[in-house]
Amino acid sequence: MKKIIPIILLFCYNSTNAQNGVEYVTEEVKLQSKTLDEERVLTIYRPANLDSNSPITTIYLLDGEWNFNYTKGLIDLLIRWERIPNVALVSIKNVNRTRDFTPSEDEARFPGSGGAEQFLSFMQSELIPHIEETHFKSSNRLIIGHSFGGLFALFVLFEEADLFNGYVAISPSTWWKDKFLFNPEYQNAQIKNHPMVYISTGEFDRGNVASNLEYYEWLKSNNLDDQMTLIYDSNRGESHFSNVSISIHKGLSHYFPGPELKTMIADTYADEGLASLKPWYTELEKSMNGRLIPPTESILEIAAELYRNKKNKDALSLLQWFENIVPDNGNVHYYIGAIASDEGQKDLAMTHYNKALLLNMPERMKIIIRKNIEKLKTDSND
Repeated sequence: MKKIIPIILLFCYNSTNAQNGVEYVTEEVKLQSKTLDEERVLTIYRPANLDSNSPITTIYLLDGEWNFNYTKGLIDLLIRWERIPNVALVSIKNVNRTRDFTPSEDEARFPGSGGAEQFLSFMQSELIPHIEETHFKSSNRLIIGHSFGGLFALFVLFEEADLFNGYVAISPSTWWKDKFLFNPEYQNAQIKNHPMVYISTGEFDRGNVASNLEYYEWLKSNNLDDQMTLIYDSNRGESHFSNVSISIHKGLSHYFPGPELKTMIADTYADEGLASLKPWYTELEKSMNGRLIPPTESILEIAAELYRNKKNKDALSLLQWFENIVPDNGNVHYYIGAIASDEGQKDLAMTHYNKALLLNMPERMKIIIRKNIEKLKTDSND
């Protein structure tokens, strides 16, 4: 009896179409700050079933009243299409952003400026401890700021570098009074956790264009880029404000490695198969500390190539190992079911087809899986 396996769908169905089934909730939190002597309002976006003892990547977002909804939607999209892992978002609404984000006084142009050190103290001694003690632990932390918020992020980078693992400075005001950030004392900085630092400027970003490029070159000329993963972007056609959305997208994409690992994974597997891939992946996962997105598409492509070369047993071994990493990915179960069916392992195929049906897969795929299950049942009765 001829076995059924939908070859075209098996190799052409894009794994990144799988939907993430984790439910998220939004909550507003009010925190009375002794440091700032005022109440601060936070909007938190997190997985509904998040275990307070299970660390998660936490994104701290400045200018929350402007940037929360967009960032929330972007996170939904990137998680849905498996571009970033599950994260928690802590959005901080402003009270006085000129005061909070500027590192020195400029009373002539910006009355009330110069409170960045105090705001940093609030984040370090009150905000972050409050989140981690009463809501969830952080496996790593990322800060996103725009304009004065970007200035503040770069201020934190050298004042308390290890507070965050990633810094996204969008159109930062690096021109701030007397080029405050161009500090000779920073030349002897010792940044231990080698953070990712993403600085972006819009093509039509007014005075920031020249200043931000100069700051980027200053960091490099002082070899400070050796202590970080430094990325500079000039976004064509964007203004000071339209640069926000594209830069948050790009910043998150740089912080969470994905497509750039594809070749490394394929080369590592090509070396000694699972014997080389397993320990390499374990070390990679450990080094990324919650930032690694399981490379589902890469693994499925390797499995597909093995299948094309009639190495079904190797393909199954690879997929069954990876199943333990992504037990809720319907595509992995579908691939195992299809290849096991082709190998005549009907029980194994049936088990994984049924697992796939219980997961959040597109209906068109469920129709194919149900047909394959019926075919397996028919073959068993013959």
